Amino acid sequence: MADYALVNSTTGLIENIALWDGVTPWEPPAGFNAEEIPSNEFVIIGYYYLDDTFQPPAIYYSTLPETLGERIVISPADPQPENSTPVPPPQKPSSTEQN
Repeated sequence: MADYALVNSTTGLIENIALWDGVTPWEPPAGFNAEEIPSNEFVIIGYYYLDDTFQPPAIYYSTLPETLGERIVISPADPQPENSTPVPPPQKPSSTEQN
């Protein structure tokens, strides 16, 4: 038994994951391909299968402070632009800051 990513044939987006023995007759739904996920790879719904490799979704970050709020999308494989700073996740207010 192995996990198979159900990949949208048009977009490459992994929309589901199926456990299949690879022997029992089965075909993915129309518009999808089934790609075996190697046991040593982490792949979840929302990843992509492009150029015969599993890839995580793009990373979103903002450039600060000059263009506050401007969103830029890059691939994890792309280098980060020199003038950009990753946006830290929101912080939970401390109990002294809450009303």
